[in-house]
This record gives sequence, structure tokens and C-alpha cells, in this order.
Amino acid sequence: MVAVVLAALFIGLLIVIHEAGHFLLARWGGMRVDRFSIGFGPVIYKQQIGETQFQVSALPLGGFVQVAGMDPEDGSAREDPRSYQNRSFWEKFSMVLGGPLANYLAAVVILWGFFAVYNIEFSGPFRIVKVLPDTAAAEAGLKDGDLIIGSPQVSLTDRRSVLQAIQDSEGRTLKLNVERDGKRIEVSVQPRPVGSGYQLGIQFRGTAGNRKPLGPALGLSKAAEEVWFQSQGLLNALSGLVTRPSEAAGSLAGPIGIMQQLARAIEAAPVDALRTVASLSVALGLFNLLPIPALDGSRLVFLIVGAVRRRPVPPKVENLVHGVGIMLLLGLMVVISWNDVMRWLAG
Repeated sequence: MVAVVLAALFIGLLIVIHEAGHFLLARWGGMRVDRFSIGFGPVIYKQQIGETQFQVSALPLGGFVQVAGMDPEDGSAREDPRSYQNRSFWEKFSMVLGGPLANYLAAVVILWGFFAVYNIEFSGPFRIVKVLPDTAAAEAGLKDGDLIIGSPQVSLTDRRSVLQAIQDSEGRTLKLNVERDGKRIEVSVQPRPVGSGYQLGIQFRGTAGNRKPLGPALGLSKAAEEVWFQSQGLLNALSGLVTRPSEAAGSLAGPIGIMQQLARAIEAAPVDALRTVASLSVALGLFNLLPIPALDGSRLVFLIVGAVRRRPVPPKVENLVHGVGIMLLLGLMVVISWNDVMRWLAG
């Protein structure tokens, strides 16, 4: 129960960090922020601080910062110099980009601290935590709980080497030495192309770990490298939703599923779970950069289109697109959360 509460608090903190990025860059850009909300729907707590109302709402599925003038129907005066519509392109662009940037910065800071002063390096053998359905791993007969001891083809020393071996296979058969129920077997699996990379369709973790603090300089370098590596993996996974939707859908998780995964990580290794929190921050930042209506990426696209055509897209048109996007995203979130609950009930 404690792990679940901590997981919920960490996820809430990442949402606060995202919205704080928008808030701070809006203020830096000379805009008036009328509302800072964590969650959507009915307000359960609010506090007026200066010109901004800070609030917590009933549906904790995200949040928003209400900047004067972003919504043409918010009642703000058109001639107000602090209105979003009256600020420069770069001020508006920075404000919208502030949320994803804050998540990326948070991920780097978390990982920097982890690698600099703690840094557990996990090595093999590697335990398969979950085999995703309808994937190369499932087709090859790999099962939850299997222990990957090694491979006759490549050296599998740490998590990165396993992931690299999958990519280097370029879809060719990869042989794995596996221990199952006390017996050793060899499993041949053919990684499938997903986006610009390859995947087996497994979640796994190392079983042996040594503490090797890297110090501030190497820790920062390692943190930046890890964030870049995670971003590439997420882009590959997202492209898989287009190229192989049936396989990729099996790995989708909503707020409930994400909270469960984080809670399990906290229970298994509380300090190492910080890497999972950083991964979620990267995912939140990257997801919001996608050009999907209602997300920050879509707002950036509208700004760029307006700059290219030398006149902004009419705010009512943009808000209509975002409004439809919000409804679709909330509907998708409900479906994914329902699937999370069903998986949880199934054990």
C-alpha cells in the first residue's frame, strides 16, 4: 500500500513539474496566468496566490495552465498586452515548449543524482518479468519468470548489451540460453522490426547489482546518455503503434497500469525506482511533443504554421481542434485504464 501511495505521489509530482514548466515560461514571456490546475473536472481544492488560482481537480489525468488569451472565450481583453495572443512568436513557442522541457530537465536531474552518488549497475543473468502477447518472444516460447543466462552468439553483460544485441540482430535469429524450472534450454527468437528498431516483446531486469557511484561529471554525462537512449526507445515503441498496432497495443498502459509498474519497482528496489520515475518523466515530455490535437506538440505546429503563413491560425479554429483532441484522448485514457483494471483482476 505504501508503494502505491508513493507511486501516485511521484506521478503527481511529474505532472506538477510539467505544468510548472508552462507556468514559469509564461511568466517569463510576460503573460498572465489565471489558473494552474492539477487534474480536470470538479475542483476539490483551490488557493488564490497573486493573480493565479492554484487548484486540484477530481480527475487526476493530467493538468493545465490557463494563460490569458489562449482561449478566445476566456473574457480577457483583446488589447491586453499580457494576453497570449499579443506576445511574440518566441514567447508563445517557449511557453508551450516549457512543459516537455521541464520533464526532460527533471529526468536529467534525477538520473544525474542517481548516477553521481548511488548508481547500481545490474548484470546478468536476466529475469523475464513479462512476455507481451503476440510478440516475437511469445512466438518463440519464452515465458514469464524465465532466466536468460546468456547467448552463444553475443556477450550479455548488462541491460544495455541485451538491448544492443536485439538491435544488432537486424531481425536475424538470436539464440538465448534460458533456465526454466531448474533446467537449461536454448530458445531461438527472431526479433521483429518495430519502427526503426527491433523488439522481442519482453520486460526484464538484472539479478546482480554493484554500487558504483560515478561522481558529478560522469554522472551528468551518463544521465544525458540515458535520457537520449530512453527517448529513442520510446520513439521506436510509438512507431510500432503504426507499423504493428496489435503487438504494440499489448504494452500500452494508462495511469493505473503505470502506477502499478512504478509501485512494483519501488517495492523491489526503492532507490533504483528513481530510474523508473525518470523514465516516466521522459515519456511524459516526449508524449506531449507529439503533434496530436490537445497536446503541446499540436500547439507548436499551429504556431509554426502561423509563422510560415505570416498570420496566426484563428484561435477559435485551433481551440476547436484541441477540444476535439481532449475528448478523444480522455476516451482513449478510459479504454486503456479499463484494460489496466482487467489485467490487474486477471492476476
